[in-house]
Amino acid sequence: MGMLKISSALFCIILMAASTEAKTSIKEKPIVLEKLEMGKDFEADCCCSVWREGKDPNMQDDFVWSDLLERAPAVIKLDGKRRELKYISSTEKKTVRKGDSFSKVYRDGKTELKLNYKVTFACPQNSLEAEGCETTGYSVDLSLKDGSRKLKMNSLKGACGC
Repeated sequence: MGMLKISSALFCIILMAASTEAKTSIKEKPIVLEKLEMGKDFEADCCCSVWREGKDPNMQDDFVWSDLLERAPAVIKLDGKRRELKYISSTEKKTVRKGDSFSKVYRDGKTELKLNYKVTFACPQNSLEAEGCETTGYSVDLSLKDGSRKLKMNSLKGACGC
């Protein structure tokens, strides 16, 4: 009888350990939004990009890239894979000014990217200063959903231009 109690107690311990291990393996891994590599993941022509500035202002990690075309997809690298998310919507006006805010949404299956922009620099309109000015600067908050996984990155930098 004593041996049966020990065997059943040991069986319960093994069963609880297996149950805990199963719960741990079911838990989803966090989203990893990796930096894009110029020339490999995107071409450095006229474009829009979103990045996090490093300690060295000449070094930056691009997280989102898109062509300047109006409904161009957004390119990201998610969990080690380059992904093109389809353009869904934008609240951006044709002409933006410093202080304006707008958002863009991109989606591919269960993955959705929302970028909330605030214009920090815009080329002057109808002046001599506007000549040669080709870039608009932004402060960007990024929100990414991939199934039930979520990622938020605030106070990123962004720019569109040549």
